[in-house]
Amino acid sequence: MMRVAAPTYDDIESVLARLSDQHRGEFSKLGFPSQDFTERLLQFLWSGDTKALYFDGEPQAILSIKNDPSLGPITWLLCTTEYFENGLPALRASRRYMQDAVKRHGAIHSFVGSDHPAAAKWMRALGFAFIADVGNTKLFRYA
Repeated sequence: MMRVAAPTYDDIESVLARLSDQHRGEFSKLGFPSQDFTERLLQFLWSGDTKALYFDGEPQAILSIKNDPSLGPITWLLCTTEYFENGLPALRASRRYMQDAVKRHGAIHSFVGSDHPAAAKWMRALGFAFIADVGNTKLFRYA
């Protein structure tokens, strides 16, 4: 059973320590695990509408939505390996959360820079539609 709640700093640290290979690879392009990257990430998380997805009481994903001046609401999603191992239950719970988030925020965009072969497939499974290649990232939209 998934529970959604505002994360604590310890929850965010826990998810960062257990990032999936998919997210670790993507974030390494942005400087993870450098202090600068972590500070930028925390600034984004604390200034956005940030929630943790808990499975069996453990934080397994952090999702934050923040308004971007040019795109509107954008999201930053951090997932642990355990999140992906939950498979269909994690996907269903995440889709329900995204449907609720769209009601609150409107259409939401997300950039994906991961080279992981399942990254784009997972975004589509969550309900995001591919919009365009932007540099070395892919832009998706959830509406």
